Amino acid sequence: MELSVLCLLTLALAFVPQLSATVVKQGCPAAGFNSNNVPFCTQSNQIKCNIEDDDCEGGLKCCFNGCDNICRKPLREKINKICPEPTPHLQACADKCNDHNQCEDYLMCCFSGCGLECMEPDDPSAKPGK
Repeated sequence: MELSVLCLLTLALAFVPQLSATVVKQGCPAAGFNSNNVPFCTQSNQIKCNIEDDDCEGGLKCCFNGCDNICRKPLREKINKICPEPTPHLQACADKCNDHNQCEDYLMCCFSGCGLECMEPDDPSAKPGK
């Protein structure tokens, strides 16, 4: 009896990291996945952290990116911004994002004319005649 309870508890604890990784911390972007269910995350020089924001310096937050917990800039609201006009491309296209929250800083996930990618938004209030 004790052995079966111990095995069940061990199995349950094995799934805790996966469950905690799916919860999006306030101020962190949601971890994104492409159409093949592969996470959008880069393996470059990103500073890894445990869970706490205290693990990060300079106002960065400890956020899950789909692969690891990394230190990154917190989300900022993207209000009154629109995607720029797409430009045609003569190359193979692939989506690089699915949602604005997958983009850093003030960038937005927009159609570029060749798939979705993080782009600098246009500010409609800055356009003449508006």
